[in-house]
Amino acid sequence: MTEPSFLIDPQTLRDRPVDEAATRARLSELEAAGEEGEAECVPLLRMLGETARACEVGWRVLGRLGGPGDPEALARSGVIPIESARTAIRLAHALHWNGDLDLADDLYSTVIRSLANAAMEDDPRVPELEAFAHQHLGKLRFEEGKYDIARFHFEHALGLREKIGAPADQIESTRQALARVEELRA
Repeated sequence: MTEPSFLIDPQTLRDRPVDEAATRARLSELEAAGEEGEAECVPLLRMLGETARACEVGWRVLGRLGGPGDPEALARSGVIPIESARTAIRLAHALHWNGDLDLADDLYSTVIRSLANAAMEDDPRVPELEAFAHQHLGKLRFEEGKYDIARFHFEHALGLREKIGAPADQIESTRQALARVEELRA
């Protein structure tokens, strides 16, 4: 089955599935795959409004990939291995939607610090992951009404995405977010 498509609400900047039934069908397929499909379940569960479950799955996957498996482990380690950075960003996004804003902020910040360390080793995965982290930390700041800080993160994400030649839909989503922030700042 193909990946379900989604739309970004131009007012809230939250993504939602275009076809909920297709999204639920894909989620069922991924769940049937067991551990192999769990990481991909997190954003689908979040978009379907099952944020607590998305967080539970996200922590489990993050721990399995060598990252912290719960908030206490995050506080102790302060590090996200680059191999688990995408999962950590997805989990932070689920935490954000679940209302765990401080924990989401801690996780995003830990990812960004960890990616800065990986960048010093010239890891080619860093720019894409860093853009992803800044985009979603910007959305967190946007929802907090901290538009100047959100703008900083969106601009950083856009610069990285343009530099690495990210897919057009990613660049457009960042431009959409910047336009919304500018609209609200006016």
